Amino acid sequence: MRAVASSCPLYHSGKLRFACLSYKFYHMSSRKKSSGRTILSRFVVFEGIDGAGTTTQLGKVASSLKGRGHTLWETREPTDGPVGTFIRECLASGLSFPASVYAYLFAADRDLHVFGEDGVMVRVGRGEIVLCDRYLHSSLAYQSDSAHTRELVEDLNRRFPLPEVVIYLDTPVEECLRRLSSRPRKDLFEQREVLMNVASRYREVLRTYEAEGGKVLYVDGTQPPDLIFREILKFLERTLDI
Repeated sequence: MRAVASSCPLYHSGKLRFACLSYKFYHMSSRKKSSGRTILSRFVVFEGIDGAGTTTQLGKVASSLKGRGHTLWETREPTDGPVGTFIRECLASGLSFPASVYAYLFAADRDLHVFGEDGVMVRVGRGEIVLCDRYLHSSLAYQSDSAHTRELVEDLNRRFPLPEVVIYLDTPVEECLRRLSSRPRKDLFEQREVLMNVASRYREVLRTYEAEGGKVLYVDGTQPPDLIFREILKFLERTLDI
C-alpha cells in the first residue's frame, strides 16, 4: 500500500499533507462567505452505490445526446486530476486514512473540478450539458459514517453548487456485489455492510437535495440496461427540455 501511495507525486515531500491542510485552511477562511445554494442548469449527476451502473448509463446517455448534436462534457468524481487520481489509487489499494483526510481530499478534488479552469462552472456557463458520474451526494453518503465526519463533510460541501438533476440507480446491495465480484480488484468501500449503510444514507441525502430544489429520478437498477437508458432519456428530455 505504501508503494501505491508513494507512486503519486502528491505523496512525496509531504505534499499530500500540505494539500489537505491547505484546503482545510481555505475552507475555514471562506465558510462564512457562503449564502444559499446555486442550482446549475443542465448539470446532471449519476449516483448510486458501487456496482449500481452509473458509468454504463452515463455513457449511453452521452452517446445519445451527442448523436443529436448536443454539446456536452462527460466527467466523473474522483476526477482524473492529480488529487482525484491519488484518491482512486488509495481506494483501489485499500490504503486507510482517517475519514477526515478522505473528506478533505474529495473536497479539494471537487473544488478544482467545479471552479477550476474549464471546469463545471465554465462549461455550464458556455451552455454545455454536463454529465457527471458521482458528485457531492457520494461524499455525503459514503463519508458520513459518524456524527463528527457527517458534520465535516456537510460543511466542506456546502459551498458547491447543486446539479439540476440527479439520476439515482437504485440497485440492491446483493446485485451490486454480484457485479463487483467480476472486477479484477475491489476498492475500500466494496463491502456488504459498508454498501448497506451507504444505500441508507443516500436516501436521506437525496431527500435533502430535493428539499433544496433539486430533481431526482429514482430508477430500478435491476432492469435491463436499455430499459433503464430509455427511462433516463425520457426524463431528461422532459426536465431539461432537450
